[in-house]
Amino acid sequence: MSNLLRCPFYFKRTYWGIFILLLPYSSIGQQIHRSNLKIQYTVNDGLPSDETYDVFEDSHGFIWIGTDKGVSKFDGSEFINYTTNDGLTDNTVFRFFEDSFHRIWCITYNRKLCYFENDTIKTFPYNQALTEFL
Repeated sequence: MSNLLRCPFYFKRTYWGIFILLLPYSSIGQQIHRSNLKIQYTVNDGLPSDETYDVFEDSHGFIWIGTDKGVSKFDGSEFINYTTNDGLTDNTVFRFFEDSFHRIWCITYNRKLCYFENDTIKTFPYNQALTEFL
């Protein structure tokens, strides 16, 4: 006869209690594996280019993608593309940052800063001084 069957009743109840408490955690690894979904988007889906330099998620949940042909803002279902025609200082965007005012800043190829504020692109007013300093 096993040692578990010879244990007093309260030990059996404790083992079953621990087993029941730990049972939900046995499937966490499977849930994490299923949530690791990868989706690939291309120019056929609305990106301006397949050459990307930065992917950034802002505090509102939008995904910003910096490419060699402008910026894409992705809301989960569609892309909105921005270029120099919309106010970018350069079409090649390397990095994004978000400040405490929720403005999305872009670092571009020509080293001039611009930022998105209320869906409008604004040029950093001190770009010339910044360029001379660098």
